[in-house]
Amino acid sequence: MNLLFDLEGTLIHRRGSDQDVGEALLIAMLGTLKEQHRLFIITSKLEAQARSEVAENHLNPYFSEIVGRDSYPGSATKAETLAQLIEDKGLVDEECIIIGDRPHDMEAGRGNSICAIGVLWGNGSKAELLSGGADYLCENFYELQANIEFLDG
Repeated sequence: MNLLFDLEGTLIHRRGSDQDVGEALLIAMLGTLKEQHRLFIITSKLEAQARSEVAENHLNPYFSEIVGRDSYPGSATKAETLAQLIEDKGLVDEECIIIGDRPHDMEAGRGNSICAIGVLWGNGSKAELLSGGADYLCENFYELQANIEFLDG
């Protein structure tokens, strides 16, 4: 399975944020997921900024690719960037899951006919994620892992 993670709100939070997902738990989850899946970051940030934040948070070892909004010139939306990534890497839609905390993450999944998992520890509300097209919602990493295992079934 190819797991396409949003960055801000899903994997990391702004300094001073009250949304602490627990760094040790995050690292443990990513380590487990990397053993069985290919992990990507797809973000609305510029690629250089995303790479810097990934390095600063010691997440580099877990991800095969970091894709920002400027990684594919001509892609104006996250859905378009995701489509380019899928095509560029030869990914199969049925083997992809996008994981994010905002409606545009869910819309990107829906626009590319891939499963979208909304995480409730980020910036988006349950209502926003559902209106964006979330197929599944997760309140914590354990639920996220369980949903991924179910979908990989």
